[in-house]
Amino acid sequence: VTIVQGPTISAGSQLIANTSYDGVANPCLLASGSIIAPGKIDTIKWVVNVKLNGNNGPFTKSLTVSGRTPAGVTITDVANDGINPDAAGSTPTVINFGTLPEALIGISKEALPPVKVSDRTYDLTFKFKVKNYGRTDFTGVQVQDNLAVTFGDSVRIDSVSLSADAGFVVDSNYTGRGTLINLLVDTLSTLPKNTTRNITVFTRVTITEAISSFENQALVIGKYPTNQTIDDLSTDGSDPDPDNNGNPRDNSISTPIVIDGFVADTVTVLGIAKAAQLDSIPNADDTYNLTYKFVIKNYSTRTLTRIQLRDSLAAVFADSSNFIIAAPPALSAGSTLKLNPDFNGRTNVTMLIADSSSLAPGAADTLELKLRVLTDKKQTAIFANSAYGSAR
Repeated sequence: VTIVQGPTISAGSQLIANTSYDGVANPCLLASGSIIAPGKIDTIKWVVNVKLNGNNGPFTKSLTVSGRTPAGVTITDVANDGINPDAAGSTPTVINFGTLPEALIGISKEALPPVKVSDRTYDLTFKFKVKNYGRTDFTGVQVQDNLAVTFGDSVRIDSVSLSADAGFVVDSNYTGRGTLINLLVDTLSTLPKNTTRNITVFTRVTITEAISSFENQALVIGKYPTNQTIDDLSTDGSDPDPDNNGNPRDNSISTPIVIDGFVADTVTVLGIAKAAQLDSIPNADDTYNLTYKFVIKNYSTRTLTRIQLRDSLAAVFADSSNFIIAAPPALSAGSTLKLNPDFNGRTNVTMLIADSSSLAPGAADTLELKLRVLTDKKQTAIFANSAYGSAR
């Protein structure tokens, strides 16, 4: 790496460029005596020449700025990717000299701590970050988030409101339920290359059943000029590409939503057991057969209705592992439960249709789920998983 042009400062700035900067022995871009006024934004620019020697990256880099207040207090900040110094976080800047794909989009979703309003009512805030990682501008962007699938029968969605950065136009019809799951008006929402835009969703919910832990993912869809689309499932946190490899599509961890402080006012009388049986010999395609067996029992003296069972398989087989449902889930003979045909363990984690599922006093039902699992892990791996049930 050689310096082609040393640090230069924007016109009218009180910053002083360090003419001895070389990025190695002398890594400071500014000289002593540099001043920045309150509310002032200054720009520093420098140019380097890089000889790759066959390594096209990606390369990641963060800068640290420090200053001293009139009171003598030293303050620091770590740079965040982009051109907005107010943005939260400290995501490194990624430089990739390889061939970027024509279209590549990423999304992250962060759940802020719930705010308790009353005994069972909470305010939830979700923050989405959408970034264009490709070489072309997106002429239409859509983000979908189905809150009803996430919360199922355990939570009532009382109200929803949206806001977004300039360049995105929120859909005022969004409710998070049914078909009204689009956060944006896609024909009015754009995302130029190497641009990041944010969306905030505020919702007030009321817990109706004794479940306070959930998982959720959103889907972003980008449309580019050749009338094609590309999508990405959200990953937890505030960075669509937390491993900084330039590819957000290999990051898709569900966002946990935990409502702390909620205590059910009744003792549960619904019991759930889950067993796993794994074939020790892989199939010809290197997948393994895995069978889950769930037993749901009513320990009360009355009929339980609106039975629901949730299992987020995507949260278990993440990163270097994947799965497919090898056969439709099956119930025991004479079951009074009804299967959800849309269950996929990823975007739809509810296994039953609650309105049509019940259990008589003392009755038990069995549900069997067969998967085929593929993993890139070279050593023995443990996958821990729990299912969550509810009833009324």
